[in-house]
Amino acid sequence: MEIFVPGRVCLLGEHTDWAVLHRACHQWPAETMRDGHCLAYGTNCGLRARIGWNEIAATTPSQTGKNENGDEPQLRLHFRSVVLHPPQSLHFSTPPNDTPCAGAAKYSMSYETQPDHSIVSVLDIPLLEADGSVSGVLEGLARGGTFFSYVAGTALEVLLKYSTEIARAVRNREAEGKCSTFHINNYSTDLPVGKGLSSSAAVCVLVARSLTQGILGVSLPPSEEMELAYLGERRTPSQCGRMDQCVAHGSAPVSLIFGDNGTVHCEKIVLPKGAVFHFVVADMNRSKGTQRILADLNECFKGPNNNSGGSSSKDPAIAAAAREFLGATSSTFVAAAMEALRLGSPEELGAVFTRCQVAFRAALGPACPTELTSPRLYELLGSEKIKPLVFGGKGVGSQGDGTIQFVCKSAEDQATLVEHLQWDEGCHAFAFELKGESGV
Repeated sequence: MEIFVPGRVCLLGEHTDWAVLHRACHQWPAETMRDGHCLAYGTNCGLRARIGWNEIAATTPSQTGKNENGDEPQLRLHFRSVVLHPPQSLHFSTPPNDTPCAGAAKYSMSYETQPDHSIVSVLDIPLLEADGSVSGVLEGLARGGTFFSYVAGTALEVLLKYSTEIARAVRNREAEGKCSTFHINNYSTDLPVGKGLSSSAAVCVLVARSLTQGILGVSLPPSEEMELAYLGERRTPSQCGRMDQCVAHGSAPVSLIFGDNGTVHCEKIVLPKGAVFHFVVADMNRSKGTQRILADLNECFKGPNNNSGGSSSKDPAIAAAAREFLGATSSTFVAAAMEALRLGSPEELGAVFTRCQVAFRAALGPACPTELTSPRLYELLGSEKIKPLVFGGKGVGSQGDGTIQFVCKSAEDQATLVEHLQWDEGCHAFAFELKGESGV
């Protein structure tokens, strides 16, 4: 069975997924703090995998040994991944292969750099022990902060929810004399890793979908895959929000509305036939302080009703402007962008990008002047060499001098912009497309 999971880019609505949580926490009225609303799309690059059982005799010993009682695990996972362009920051460190976890079967992890500089990583790990209990290895590996943490955390969530059904499927295989090692072969990853495109969320969705479809034969709704992936990633040191898992919806634009009780409502945006949007996303290779941005913006939501103690240290006018932007103003821009997508108008979407970034700068720049002054971002947005190639552009994610995105005027302009950003501006640039039905 073949599975593809894309990355994602947030078009508009950044920060609103967490901002809405202040409505209940700090008792801001609904007319002051609207629901969070963002617009994201699945990229046309991502993770491709083949999944299935290892169809060999059940008497074949496992690769990495038995547990402390001498029993074979009831179910193992063999996960193999190829990352084509791994960043230096990607954490591949591993304990010795023969290190056992107490009360559980041994597991193995290995990483090998290929001549083309890609990395092949392999994990062999027990999922269910001989007595049908969930493997004790998974929780510790999820907390470890390595590349495989996302695999272990999501596998653990799937097992906790479907342990009875999975154990039954494994017993049925054993009764037929079949081996119970399940394989996920992520044979190609052309999604840039560590560039704010939710590669970690893609891994979590891949694992959730592989285990439920491959073992249980069940295709979950995207909302349930998103929940399993979100809970799995939250078991790792990466404390993600709920937007990233929209990759479960595939390579399509998605509207996400966040309530103050943790709910998420997702709606796929249907593009008209023949519509094509050409995007360029670029890592500007400058430092940015995401934690500083989040701390300063969160400070703007403290007030007389703050339940966590203390009032905001921000100037009241600056704090009010930030709250207004992350509520009503941002929601208005998201609605305008959704309309541009439905009309199939890259020109209008680019204009929304430009207007939104101007408003973002005016409202949030003063709230975090050390990070959101963003000199490199605004230098590129104002570049006379770039302007003729694009309809508009804006920052990505938490913003600052991290990542920038543009709506290009044509495929030719897109290619020219990628080349210019990489060779003349020192950026890492990537081209993405959104297409209507007949444009696929």
